[in-house]
Amino acid sequence: MKRSRRRASLAIALALAAAAALGAGGCGKKSAETVVARVGKGVVTAEQMEARFKSIPPEAAAAYEGDEGRKRFLDGFIEEETWYQAALAAGIQKDEEVQRQVWDATRRILIQSYFQRELQPYTVLTEEDVRKIYDENIPDWTKPKEMKVRGILLPTPEEAEQVRRKLLAGADMEALAKQVSTDDYTKNDGGAMGYVVEHASMIPYVGTAPEMTAAIASLPLMEISKVLTTPRGYYVIRVEEVVPEAPMPFDKVKEVIRRLEQPKYEVKVRAERLEQLKKTLGVSIVAAGLQKTEMERADEAERIFREAQESKDWQARLDLYAEFLKKFPDNAHNHEAQFMIGFIYAEELQDFAKAQDAFNKLVRDYPQSPLVKDAQFMLANLGAEEPPPADAESGPASGDTAK
Repeated sequence: MKRSRRRASLAIALALAAAAALGAGGCGKKSAETVVARVGKGVVTAEQMEARFKSIPPEAAAAYEGDEGRKRFLDGFIEEETWYQAALAAGIQKDEEVQRQVWDATRRILIQSYFQRELQPYTVLTEEDVRKIYDENIPDWTKPKEMKVRGILLPTPEEAEQVRRKLLAGADMEALAKQVSTDDYTKNDGGAMGYVVEHASMIPYVGTAPEMTAAIASLPLMEISKVLTTPRGYYVIRVEEVVPEAPMPFDKVKEVIRRLEQPKYEVKVRAERLEQLKKTLGVSIVAAGLQKTEMERADEAERIFREAQESKDWQARLDLYAEFLKKFPDNAHNHEAQFMIGFIYAEELQDFAKAQDAFNKLVRDYPQSPLVKDAQFMLANLGAEEPPPADAESGPASGDTAK
């Protein structure tokens, strides 16, 4: 309400300020619009100024408060109208290239307005839609089996073996880790390494360590491992808890599902409406050549992208998204394909290094993409045990099309 009152009062103030500046005698006539300035045969009206003011971002609107600000706003309109009248007098509007640009701009504005008014209301996923997606894809929202791991890092296999023997003899692992472990990340926590996903390719605080990954998956509870070789040195570990695979609650993941599925749903609604309109209007191609080539490429792009979305095999999806990006470098869905490459590496393969490369490429190559915030969120939480709840996030606002 405060914003509406301020805009209304500003429009009135602008009209009064203009009348005072130009002299009351020129504004005595009543008309459909309130004329506040005349430039040749053209006019500036309070209604035009109010409409323009409403389109200004709030942070910029503050510059036009007060008498000086209102005068600058009016001066800007007068300057614009002056240039416009000069362009008309020079016959610019008759130039063929100018007419083509006006025609293009008119089409773009009309199409954009049609999307906003006739399509957008039907492209919003409801709670029921999101719930259906969740129910139909439970495996995609199932948290994998995890093991709580404690470990002690030593610089040589001999030292690690000595520590292992002490543990087998009954030494307290937490206390021993604080005394001798060279792992600066976990030492003060008694060697606690957190929860590790079964068969994870990347282990927190360690990196890629196949020998440790295999040991974590096979060790009985509370049993001391053999000495394990890793890129950081030699570990002795123990699995202290096993959390079985289980679906994540709907309320916890529904906003993630919405962000990921919303763009795909929008594409679906748009494609269905397009086909419906084509049938209603009637479409026929009267010339072969470029039109046919473009249509064939569009069909191929759609096929590859759809196959990538629908495939259940992670390698097939990675290959298809990569093929899509290579064959169709200017396609509107490229940012989605790039995001999904990072998502597959991060969530399915736990390969955080490749996920980081993929998300950074999205941020770098597609800075205008609505998925940039999602990519930045993923980058900030790579390897985290559990992402923060959706309402606490500061970044993600839009999502991708895939699972």
